[in-house]
Amino acid sequence: MNLKISPNPSFKKRGALFVERGGFTLIELLVVLAILAILAVIGFSMFSGQRGQSEAESEIKQIYADLMNAREQAVAQKRWVYVVFGASNSYVVWVDTNPAPDGDNTQDAGDTKFINRTPNLLGMTLSVSGTPPLNISPDGIMTDSAGATTGTIDITPAVNTDQALLDCISWTPTNMEMGNWQPGGNCVIK
Repeated sequence: MNLKISPNPSFKKRGALFVERGGFTLIELLVVLAILAILAVIGFSMFSGQRGQSEAESEIKQIYADLMNAREQAVAQKRWVYVVFGASNSYVVWVDTNPAPDGDNTQDAGDTKFINRTPNLLGMTLSVSGTPPLNISPDGIMTDSAGATTGTIDITPAVNTDQALLDCISWTPTNMEMGNWQPGGNCVIK
């Protein structure tokens, strides 16, 4: 039996001896670390922009759902419902129940609080056009307190970032739709 011994490619020949090469050089390690650091910075900056967009979309969808729920309550209970936007980006949905049994078609302190919410806007601002509160009749018709029949609700980022796909709501007396807020102050329906 003839055995042929061939050198292992992970060994270097030093003189007549074979020496095992152990590990990586310092330069190789530094290059790999630099590449990983660059990728981490790029990934983090992309992720932070996406997070703001995602939060804006999530919150505008929640506001939309709350407004639809308020409209459903107005029709189901055959009562006026009021959406009052307050300080610190909060809003409260009131059902007109005072005085009992049918209310008095005005929002007052004795009405029933249906939704009380402060969205988690992470430095963004909630803006409402028109004259709040939004009034929803027992027929589901929406107006603002001055009688306007159209309006918008939008979420504005604190810094200029890429816009979220959905960051505004455009409403008419019988319809609400989500869209993308454009410079110049209009909500483009998606």
